[in-house]
Parts: sequence; C-alpha cells; structure tokens
Amino acid sequence: MNRKKFCLLLSGLLLTSLPTWSYCAVILQYHHVSDSTPTITSISPTLFEKHLNIIEKNNFQVWSLPKIVQFLKRQKDLPNNVVAITFDDAFLNIYDNAFPKLQARNWPFTLFVSTQPIDEKNRSYMSWDQLREMTSHGGTIANHTHSHVHLVRQRIDETLDAWRDRTRWEISHAEKRLSAELGERPKYLAYPYGEFTAEIETIVKEMGYVGFGQQSGAVGLQSPLASLPRFPMNNNYGALNVFRDKLRSLPLPIKKAEPDFRIFGNHAAFEEGLTLFFHPQQAQWQQLACYFSGKGKVVSQLVSNDPKGVRVRIPELPELPTGRSRLNCTVPSSLPELSGRFHWYSQFWMRPLPSGEWYPEP
Repeated sequence: MNRKKFCLLLSGLLLTSLPTWSYCAVILQYHHVSDSTPTITSISPTLFEKHLNIIEKNNFQVWSLPKIVQFLKRQKDLPNNVVAITFDDAFLNIYDNAFPKLQARNWPFTLFVSTQPIDEKNRSYMSWDQLREMTSHGGTIANHTHSHVHLVRQRIDETLDAWRDRTRWEISHAEKRLSAELGERPKYLAYPYGEFTAEIETIVKEMGYVGFGQQSGAVGLQSPLASLPRFPMNNNYGALNVFRDKLRSLPLPIKKAEPDFRIFGNHAAFEEGLTLFFHPQQAQWQQLACYFSGKGKVVSQLVSNDPKGVRVRIPELPELPTGRSRLNCTVPSSLPELSGRFHWYSQFWMRPLPSGEWYPEP
C-alpha cells in the first residue's frame, strides 16, 4: 500500500471512529443586512462579506437547509465542516445587500418569511416577484408565520384552545400563501423572536414541521427536530474572532432540564437551582463555563459524568428580569481530532410583568 492510500485509509478510520454527536452542522441566522437598521438585529454589509470570506477561505461546505434536515431525519452522519445560511424576515436589504454576494458564490440559503407584510406590499420588505427570483438562485423560502406573532403569548382573555387554534392558523395561513405564490415548500418554521414552549413544539410536530429557534449551538443527530438551534448574527455577536469559534462549534445535546419550562411566571429566581442532563460525551467537563445574559459567568457543578449521561447543576441563577433571559454553556472537546473546538448549549426563559401581563411586543 503506498503512502497516499495509507493516509486516506487512516483518515477514514479516524472519521468513522468519532462519536455520532461529533457530526454536526452550524446554522447561521441573520436579519437585516444594512448599516441603517437597528444594531441588535443588523449586520453591516461589510461584516457580512467578511463572514462569507471566512467560510470560503476555511473550506466550510455551505449546504442548503433541506439537505441538512434530510441528513438529520435519516440519522446520516454529517461532515463536521458544514454550515447553512438563513435569514429571518424578508427585508428588502437582504435582497439588495446579501443576495448578490450569495449568488456570486452560487451558495444556497434559506429565507424565513412572514407573509402579511409581503401581501401588504410593505416597502421595507421584498415582493413576491423578488422572492420568486431568489428561489431560482439557490434560495429556499420557508415559514415564519403570517403576522410574525410572538407565539408564546396567550392573551389575557384567550382560552388555551383559542390560543392553540390561533397558533395553528398563523402557521397554516402563511403556508397557504407561500404555496400559492411559490409552489410547494419544505415544511420548516422559524419561530418569531426565536421563542417557543414545549406545547408549541408539540403543535409544530403535529403539523409536520421542522422548527428552528435562535438559541445558540450546532445541530447534530441528537438535536430535536422541533427546536433546532441557530447562531444569531449581528454587529455585536458576529465579531470575527467569535464567528470563527461558532463556525467550528459542536453540539452539546441536552436530554432534559429541571425545572423544565420556558415561561417563568411571577417567580423571581430558580428556588432549587437548575439541573441539566446531557447525553454522554467526551468533553473536558472540568472546563465547563456557563454565562447568564447580562450577568456574566455563573457557578456550575459537575454532579455526575458516566456512560448514562452527564449531570450539571447550577445552584443559583440571578433574578430573572422581565422579558428574555438566556444561559449559554460551553465545554471544550477532549478528542484530539476536535482539538480547539467547543460544545455549545443555550437555553432561554421568558418572564411576564408582575401583573401577569406580557411586556410590550418586541
């Protein structure tokens, strides 16, 4: 056997020896691509171009979202250098500032569309003709509800059944409009504002959809198809040094969290702390680092690490403010083949006003 064949064989053996959770893809999420829109939801065209250059120069494979989902559904190993590019909302600046750059590279992308502003011919959004043009140049157009409603909010005077019916209508009506204008589309849903509950996940699964959030992390074979993570990108969270780490991130798949809820009610903090149960992995758990939004690093304790799984306890979280809160945890891989790469997990919570009413619509 010559040296070239031996090296190829050795590479193949190393690849097939990796645990299944090492095969993953990173899904990037953008909103505005503009210098003149709100910073929290915007990336400048210049920085967006730099992102694409990094992806290109580091030989990442840009896959369509349908191809990634197909691999996940079939439990088929993904290469560990795959990235997908997605956008939420059909803002006109995406068509003007991002679409030409993707088209020049012949890269696929996905655009999650709320249909109401398109139907109303809102001048800040694309037209149906522009969306049709994008589909002929690598674009997958998918569901973002009809009115971009915050799905987790049950109205004060609304029954649970009425809320369920309204949630289903928002999804199904958007799908009808997308199908009527663009033909049959894959049944993918990006949750408006990236937020969902277990009950919303159940509705989405019953309707036959794959759901996408905005919680950070890579997707792998153990990722739940009703709540796949994506990395939100903007001028702050898209800094180039952090962007490289996110592109190379690995899944940190969770089995469950206790307590397991995302709407926090009127409680001020987790009285018994938070316990996270992860699938067993080869990671350097002594280097686990968890950060709470706006509060910095929090104390985390490794309770158990055995073949049945990993249990981590966070004995105390800061008081949850009204609105959104998020916990991000990372831990470096211990595998030589994945040296320098981090497993990533994110969880979010929402807390209404003390009166029980929701804070103003985002």
